[in-house]
Amino acid sequence: MIHANLIVIYTEQFDDCRDFYAGLGLTFAREQHGAGPEHYAATLSGGVVFEIYPATSRRPATGSLRLGLTVPAGSTTAPLTPGRHILTDPDGRTIDLHVTREIATNQRRGPVGGSAFPPMGVSGAFAEEYGGAHSEDGGDLPQQRSCCSLPSSGPQSSSSGGPCWA
Repeated sequence: MIHANLIVIYTEQFDDCRDFYAGLGLTFAREQHGAGPEHYAATLSGGVVFEIYPATSRRPATGSLRLGLTVPAGSTTAPLTPGRHILTDPDGRTIDLHVTREIATNQRRGPVGGSAFPPMGVSGAFAEEYGGAHSEDGGDLPQQRSCCSLPSSGPQSSSSGGPCWA
């Protein structure tokens, strides 16, 4: 079976992207390996490492990408309701965010790079600033889908028998 263990994005908006993904609940550490560039790294559930590197002429900004993430309610800076939210990061990449009904039990640790991130739940402008919830064609996307309800234990099977990540 194949498992992802590393996701790396390159960006010309280094700190803005770090702030965006930190607002989704990721905790970043500043790293540098040998003479390589400084970058930010966070470890996701299951040990997947998510890194943000500054773009260079040798490593240009990561282009189109649709990244799906699942986070517990209360882990984002903005008070997002449980369900599906389509966001856009500062570089225009689509983030398909699924907020579960499970409540986050651990608070994000700042500071990173000498600046503390805002406490969770204080900025209702987060979704508006980073594109809000919308479909790829620009129309509004419902905050919740109705294929199934999500108990606090996580996703359950939909009527089609597959997992429901509403």
